[in-house]
Amino acid sequence: MKTGVSLTLLAFVMTAVALGTGVAAAQSSPNDVELSKQVDFITDAILVAYVTVSCQGATPTGTVTVMVVQAKPPLVTGTGSSFEVPVICDGTRRKIAVEVIGGPFQLGNAMASSNLLSPTLSDSDARSVVITKP
Repeated sequence: MKTGVSLTLLAFVMTAVALGTGVAAAQSSPNDVELSKQVDFITDAILVAYVTVSCQGATPTGTVTVMVVQAKPPLVTGTGSSFEVPVICDGTRRKIAVEVIGGPFQLGNAMASSNLLSPTLSDSDARSVVITKP
């Protein structure tokens, strides 16, 4: 029985190492998008979110989009999204301001997500953000 437990433990550790290697490989992707933790309040219908993007691909451009959702019960949930914003995919990290339209928004906490699409790979990020005055 002790041998069976040892073999099971060994198989578990080898699987974890293999998965860890796969995760490390996925994290080294040439495409990356990261949302800033702060979103600027322009009006109750317009926000500006900041994303840092880096991508490489067969073609020199990709697109990034952002969505923001703010639930403040008993008030109406504010929801907004951006249009596709073109980005240059040459491997350089760039910070981009992305206009989010929708609402109604107010100062405070919200959830945001961003998606980077390029011809070869994509990436996404989601996090809690704070809507503040610029």
